[in-house]
Amino acid sequence: RAACMEWGFFYIRGFPAELQSLSLSLIAAARALFDLPPEQKQAKLAATLSPLHRGWTGIGGAHNCTSGGTAPDLKESFLLGAEGSSSPMHGPNPWPTEDLLPCSWKETVSRYFTAQLGLCRALARGLALALELPEGFFEQRMKDPVSQLLLLRYPPPPDAAVARSRVGCGEHTDCGLITVLAQDDVPGLEVRRRTDSANADPSAWLSAPPLPGALLVNLGDLMQFWSGGLFRSTVHRVFIAEAAERQPRHSCVFFCNADYNADVTPLADLQGGSQPPTTAGRYICEKLGLMYKEPTV
Repeated sequence: RAACMEWGFFYIRGFPAELQSLSLSLIAAARALFDLPPEQKQAKLAATLSPLHRGWTGIGGAHNCTSGGTAPDLKESFLLGAEGSSSPMHGPNPWPTEDLLPCSWKETVSRYFTAQLGLCRALARGLALALELPEGFFEQRMKDPVSQLLLLRYPPPPDAAVARSRVGCGEHTDCGLITVLAQDDVPGLEVRRRTDSANADPSAWLSAPPLPGALLVNLGDLMQFWSGGLFRSTVHRVFIAEAAERQPRHSCVFFCNADYNADVTPLADLQGGSQPPTTAGRYICEKLGLMYKEPTV
């Protein structure tokens, strides 16, 4: 509870050994995908080919978090999401064909996706108890949630002079309910202190380094909204590794939300007044700048 109120970030250990093994396998799978020639990724896996904008996006693409006219985020990504037809945000994934990657690649990623859904439901039970709600409060609204898995590669900067001027991912908050991060051993993620209102002071940012055997959890805007502001969605960013290391950073981000049509009524607003109720789908679409679509029955 204290970590959720103060930081909105915390590490977890003690999850099933299978998930730890899958996390390592997923990092290897991400490396294999990003190692493919750019022309193959563009021709067969580009997110522009997907109506849900799933798939591969190269450096400088539409996945940019940095704003204000600065250089684009120095990263490439590959996005997958919940399949099926439960909501307008469910749908098909652009899986790499066997001429690009072995069929075991899809199996590894799919198993990780399923395992993360289980972990996030367990986390949701704990978060409900921390809010003094019934244990199943969030979980019963996560039967077939809007979920996404984002694979990321941050290449090293071209030289040390730009190592702190080029961000891998600009400062932002996550828009959803729960985010779980698996990362390799290259650091880069930074979290902004709660009391800081600007990013001018370097001491305002704290590193959230990879820890062996641990996953990193952070809460998103939907959880902050739902909790009436008690739990925090924290600004964070990624600075790519120093040029001397000459290693790209890989991370795998699992975004787990509630069901698209789940009713969301905020708890007592700590800021005074009351926020109008909404649904998870409407909230996420508004945050992402997407046109909300009513769920089909």
